[in-house]
Amino acid sequence: MQDGLDVHDTATTNLPTLRQNILHADFLRLTGSQADSEECRLPESFDVIIGGPPFVRLQDLHRTQPDRVEEYKRQFATAGCGSFDLYMLFIEKSMRLLREGGRLGFSVSNSFLRSSSGRGLRELISQDATVEEIVEFPDAQVYPDAKVQIALLSLRKGRRESLTRSVQLRGANAVDGALNRLRFSREGEDPSISVCFFSVPRLGAQPWSCADATNKDRIAKMAGAGVRIEHLPVQIRGGVSTGADKVFLLQYVRDGASGSVFVREREYGETFQIESQAVRPIMRGRDIKAYVSPEPTTLCIYPYDGQGEPLTEQAFQGHFPAAYRHLQSRKDRLMAGRARTGGPWWVPRFGKPKDTAGAPRLVAGKVGFGNNFTVDVREGFLCHSTVVIVRPDPKALSLYYLLGVLNSEVFLRFCQHRMPTIGPERHIFRLQGLKEFPLVPPEGPI
Repeated sequence: MQDGLDVHDTATTNLPTLRQNILHADFLRLTGSQADSEECRLPESFDVIIGGPPFVRLQDLHRTQPDRVEEYKRQFATAGCGSFDLYMLFIEKSMRLLREGGRLGFSVSNSFLRSSSGRGLRELISQDATVEEIVEFPDAQVYPDAKVQIALLSLRKGRRESLTRSVQLRGANAVDGALNRLRFSREGEDPSISVCFFSVPRLGAQPWSCADATNKDRIAKMAGAGVRIEHLPVQIRGGVSTGADKVFLLQYVRDGASGSVFVREREYGETFQIESQAVRPIMRGRDIKAYVSPEPTTLCIYPYDGQGEPLTEQAFQGHFPAAYRHLQSRKDRLMAGRARTGGPWWVPRFGKPKDTAGAPRLVAGKVGFGNNFTVDVREGFLCHSTVVIVRPDPKALSLYYLLGVLNSEVFLRFCQHRMPTIGPERHIFRLQGLKEFPLVPPEGPI
């Protein structure tokens, strides 16, 4: 016997062909009707749909399939609410195809659970289905070719009075054997498995979070006592994106002679000399630690004049020949990006960066475990797109009061219930979510 089958029987066993049951086509374009060709026709409805939709962000769709973006916005409610990911459309399409009482089981990104871009999908699911279980993984590398935080979503078509089971797998290597442990462990037996339940009627467009009663009360009290940061004189923004980090961002090696600096290109490991006035320090999220002055080790090529205006190609080549030679050697890559976005090929995509370099300000990495913010008081540092920048009006709100609040346990609890997660403890600071934080002003002048 081998796997339950007598090996002597295999020579005479005729297995049915599955050719008629397998369809290779664009799922989002199939209508499930007579309008499709015979070889691309779906049944009108299904009892069960199981799958793992692709993870493709709207930004990537704009770059690779711009015509499809407008088509998706016309056909799918979840695509008409601003930003979206392709997997969201797969969920919406599958729910259309499910019979009443039919079940869906998908492995998807967990981004829709708490992000503003997932609001439309959450609302759609809440109106038309009953979520039976959500399982979230802490490892962002469940799939070898996609660095995405995974959630297993199980739902049934139609609204029912029941409880949604929310599971979070915790700790290092939690994915290995985690599903098997989840199946056979009872609640409380395994510290790496956190299970809680919340009522289906509670689900809606708001972020889905299995907060315990104490934390729910805290969030409610904060919302009642505080003022949303977006209604205060506080600037909140993200850092800049060059559009070609592998070319424009260089690793600092050491100072050189006569106003030069030695740098290393990350992708190829090549070290060369460049004009120190042609680069500007740029903070990345990984450079920032709470209450510690940032010390960036990355330099960004900066082809701008003193007013923050881009230099002409001739002026850039004349003032900074070494920096120009480096970009010239990567011109094909830069030109490919500019074909989609426009603009001079030798200038980073962020345009005029002057307003992102001012200080003092609070900065934090966009991904962290909480207690992420610090004060940056130095002028001239750029901030990368992996950084969040918060700058209050000092006449209206103390920078250091805001620092204490944003590094507090209170703000961490807010992030756990309103921000996307990368594992149960790491959170992604979304700018809109940060703007919605209800800040409780201190007593007396602030």
